[in-house]
Amino acid sequence: MRPLVVTLVGLSLVGCGLYGYANSLSEAYETNQTAIYDRNIDATWEVLTNYEAAPKWSSQIVKAEKLNDISGHKAWRLTSKDGVQLEIQSNSAQKPFRQMNRILKSNANYNGTWNLELKEQEKRTHVTLSERLVITSPWQRLKARYIKPKTIMQQYLLDAEKETAKRPNIPAEYP
Repeated sequence: MRPLVVTLVGLSLVGCGLYGYANSLSEAYETNQTAIYDRNIDATWEVLTNYEAAPKWSSQIVKAEKLNDISGHKAWRLTSKDGVQLEIQSNSAQKPFRQMNRILKSNANYNGTWNLELKEQEKRTHVTLSERLVITSPWQRLKARYIKPKTIMQQYLLDAEKETAKRPNIPAEYP
């Protein structure tokens, strides 16, 4: 009986220590990932900004719902394979170079921005995906720093690269 009590007390202390550490982490969090695609910028843009089609090619997104526009800006609800739901709004876009999205609501206790930046060099597209978040949950802050976000972003970009590889280059629609 005594070893069980000692074990439970030890686990409680470790849990309290982890929670205290997680609570001390800053709520502000920023990360980014880059990738280079062997497609032109227009073909890459079409894949990365068509959120309704993302469940067909992304291993991370299982459902995408178009929401009513908000102040003239498109909005979507994206559901991940882990059950996390994000409601995002496209605040501005400079096709095919930059799209800035705002996370309106999340069931994972964070909000912030999720942005795409594309640059074309020698018929290849350089993509940067960045997140700037405010994470209110201490456990989510711990998870964000040490467990998952870069892996999720990397996988999203790898999935998008596979999808763009299936498509032909699109003739440029801009001056």
